[in-house]
Amino acid sequence: MKYLITICIPTYNRASKVIRLLNLIDEFSCQLKLKVLVSNNASQDNTMDILNSFIPKNFSIKIFHQEINIGFDGNIRFLYQKAETEYVWFFSDDDLMFPDAIKTVLNILTKTKPDVLLFSFAQPKESKELTFNLHGEFVQIFDPQEIIRYVSKCPKISIFVMKKVEFDKDEINKLDTFIDSAFYFEVLSYFVLNKSSKPMLVIISKQLAHSDDEFRVLNYNSRVLFYRYLIYDNPFILKYFPCFYKQMEEASYYNSLQFWYSFSKKTLFYGNDNFFSKKMSTNWTPPFDLILLCKSPGYLIRYLLSYIGFFKIIFKIKDFFKI
Repeated sequence: MKYLITICIPTYNRASKVIRLLNLIDEFSCQLKLKVLVSNNASQDNTMDILNSFIPKNFSIKIFHQEINIGFDGNIRFLYQKAETEYVWFFSDDDLMFPDAIKTVLNILTKTKPDVLLFSFAQPKESKELTFNLHGEFVQIFDPQEIIRYVSKCPKISIFVMKKVEFDKDEINKLDTFIDSAFYFEVLSYFVLNKSSKPMLVIISKQLAHSDDEFRVLNYNSRVLFYRYLIYDNPFILKYFPCFYKQMEEASYYNSLQFWYSFSKKTLFYGNDNFFSKKMSTNWTPPFDLILLCKSPGYLIRYLLSYIGFFKIIFKIKDFFKI
């Protein structure tokens, strides 16, 4: 039996969530050819026991237990290297699929054979807002600059499906420089595209996956987004869209500031301190960039409110008066 795709699931200290996902995949993969790889990144809960006791009915599974924590990006790299199918679909252990997700992805991969495939993600599950709003069942994109714009639009790991390709030594060494960026999966997609003589991205506008109810609890801070622009210093982007790096440097600053502001307001919360690393999952203050902040007064106001601890004062007043 030849398999087209492997769903690769990195997991850490989320026993109940990863088993929930595996049961869902088992339910939705009936009569479909599917492989699943799970890499348990030295979890300290009962993830190992839960995974070892899981027996799927409808798909082939292989489980790896890391003896030491190799980091989020290291776990992504490990899974990609272990996959043996034509395509790899990364999926976060705390995300969920809609019932037709696997069948839809398999059908469109078979029809189009893209280098990378993306689809819309719902957050929260009830959201009707589309990540990608293009006409038709799917859209094939061949223009490299358009590909870059779409791939960079939503750095959500669970929407990334890509070809499994073999990289040479120089490519592997370059890829390794992006370990600990927290966006290795996105960088990997650019390297896959760069291996193609005619790069092609396929986008499915339909929502095929969604967050769970704890989507406001994040395992990374604003520092991760502040330095995200560094991942665009890669061969594919430098070849086809060299000015994109500079564009994203500015966008990364604003995105990091928005995250910091959201944490200050407590509309977002810090989760697992060891999911990425301490420097990525504890409070971090973006630098004060007067030029960029003056270009966008709204962000200047957000910065000042967060910096002076305005919302901490508000929360203390509410607690005091029990509002």
